[in-house]
Amino acid sequence: MWATSVGDRSGRLVLGTMRMLERQRSTDEWVRFFGAVHDRGVRWLHCSDEYESYPLLCQCLAELRTTRPDVTFRFVVKLANPGFDDSQFDESRFVGRLSDYSERLGTKRIDRVQW
Repeated sequence: MWATSVGDRSGRLVLGTMRMLERQRSTDEWVRFFGAVHDRGVRWLHCSDEYESYPLLCQCLAELRTTRPDVTFRFVVKLANPGFDDSQFDESRFVGRLSDYSERLGTKRIDRVQW
């Protein structure tokens, strides 16, 4: 887990979720964690469907929404397009992957995309 600033000079923090599986926590503990960091002002999460932790993150966010629908995050997602085996940008694949991120993360909007 890491945090860094992103975007403008407002001092936003982005919480990285890549290493969630390194922490031996139950899903319930992670749900409480995400609620607590939100309560403390963290509004941005960084994730990637390439990370092993991504399914756990999606599950935690879905469970958090059932108990605390007021908790919302903004997202920075890692999306390689073109991928390492591709020679050019594929717009339809890019849009499809963004749509998949939106659906799985339970958000209408992806705020930043990182290659």
